[in-house]
Amino acid sequence: MGATLPRALAQMPGAPAGGRPSTPRLFRIAPWLVFAAMLIVQFLLFRSFALREITWSYPQNFDQAVFLDHSYETYDRMIHHGALAGLLHGAGFRGGAALPNGALIHLQAALLFHILGPTRLAALSLNFIYFALFQLVLVQTVRRMSGNWARAFISLALLLTAGTTLQDTGGMMDFRIDFITFCLFGIFICLVLRADTFAKVGWSLAAGGVAGYTVAFRFITLAYFVPIFLLMCFAFAWSALRNRTGRSSNPEAGRRLRNLLAAGVVAAIVTGPVLVHHWAAIGHYYLRLHAAGEQRYIRARSFAVADVRGALAYYPHSVATHHAGFVFMGFVAMLVVLGVTLGRKPALPAQPALPRYAVGPAFGFVLVCLLVPLIVLTWDVDKNAAVGSILVGPLLWLALLAALRVKIPRGDSPRGRAAIGMAAASLAVALTMQGLFHRRHSDFTRHRAEVMSVLDLYERIGAISQARHLNSPAVANDSFADFLFPSAINVMTYERHGYLLRAREVLATDVVAKPPGDVAASFERCDFAVVAPRLTAKSIDTPFERSIEVARARSDAYCSEELVRVETIRAMEREVTLFSRP
Repeated sequence: MGATLPRALAQMPGAPAGGRPSTPRLFRIAPWLVFAAMLIVQFLLFRSFALREITWSYPQNFDQAVFLDHSYETYDRMIHHGALAGLLHGAGFRGGAALPNGALIHLQAALLFHILGPTRLAALSLNFIYFALFQLVLVQTVRRMSGNWARAFISLALLLTAGTTLQDTGGMMDFRIDFITFCLFGIFICLVLRADTFAKVGWSLAAGGVAGYTVAFRFITLAYFVPIFLLMCFAFAWSALRNRTGRSSNPEAGRRLRNLLAAGVVAAIVTGPVLVHHWAAIGHYYLRLHAAGEQRYIRARSFAVADVRGALAYYPHSVATHHAGFVFMGFVAMLVVLGVTLGRKPALPAQPALPRYAVGPAFGFVLVCLLVPLIVLTWDVDKNAAVGSILVGPLLWLALLAALRVKIPRGDSPRGRAAIGMAAASLAVALTMQGLFHRRHSDFTRHRAEVMSVLDLYERIGAISQARHLNSPAVANDSFADFLFPSAINVMTYERHGYLLRAREVLATDVVAKPPGDVAASFERCDFAVVAPRLTAKSIDTPFERSIEVARARSDAYCSEELVRVETIRAMEREVTLFSRP
């Protein structure tokens, strides 16, 4: 690919018309230097914000705590039992548990810990690495498709204005599979478009490999990729059939169909063994707990989704206001308007808007990549604010394909200078947004005193467990609060002291109601009890907490009579009392 770089640069706005530009090498690599500088600035902002606002505190959100917990456990196994043995245990072999959500994030984090040390910053750096890779693939794809660096930098700016990177839940500062899945899905779309929508075999196979890798990273994406591949297969087969019967002239359809099928085979080879190994865990989590039972309806109500209208509007609203954001959506609208108004106006002498690329199949593919995940997510009763990021990549590419229709004349021209100016202004806006975001204070910093008291509570649990040689203490929480989740205690204990604590929850295991007898039994078999009634008049969030209130008098009496009070703190609108077994 690098061999054609001078030819592509010759087609940049401002380059001499026709032939190879006689410019020094420094000027030919200048765009890559700008791109590298953008990544460096982003990393410095990312690192500064993470250290100042995030890494010193407990891991917010249940999923993040679980993935960090597994990552540190895998790393600790690697340290004490050897790298291969630790990775095999983390992958679900040699007594390890196969994870139900994805197979890779904790293994890759453990490997990164070997290089950077077992810290939260190292774990979060995995998010940045994938985001940087997405940016690289996006810029190179747009540059190759359009032969134009200005468009490539506009695409980069558009991605950097997306709100999903800045979200507290599911963003770059949240160590969970949602953000990396957003990056991988975006890379998959880029590779398919680089393949001229499956017209080129090499890039099609690469796209299939990324699709399989994405499924291995997050299993639920199988529900996206299978319909996407089937719909595109049907479209190409129908087009090839019409071509054969003489009702259409599309000689590429047959080749696209063959390459699509080959990409599907590659995806199956990559992800098939992983799915087979994790199938029992996947079936239990997604089919028994997620797709059936009461939990999905409880979680839907927690996101204020009470009817069909709310379900249909949830993800469009979530994407527009959070994952995309108003700046991104305004940018998208502007690019679409430019594509519609200027895309058909002749500008001679001009480069083709999309040289050697078929626009129709590209638009159709990206539209399928937008609608299929949207339909799957909307159909699911259980809503999640973090997963809407999967829709940002297709939205971005719909806008870019519209903008790529605009013909930019070669050489010095008003439209060429306007493209360069727009690219510079777009990058300035994107960096300003990133800078303003990373200057803000997180909720942890705004409530530092309360967070520090929570961390002190973790210290007490860790110290008592270590003194009593409790490697896997049972914790009975009477609240469904992420800051009291045992995995968060394990994470902070390992980050601060390098001690692998395996604290486990025996009461607040899900959001459904608990019978009074089960509540009493959980307190009777716990090593630590955490009693945390609310201090405000806010309504109880879940059936679990409502059932706890019913049994509170009995459980409070048991803790007072049979356990030892360690300390009481006030944090996050709760009065939290820690009890331990005498």
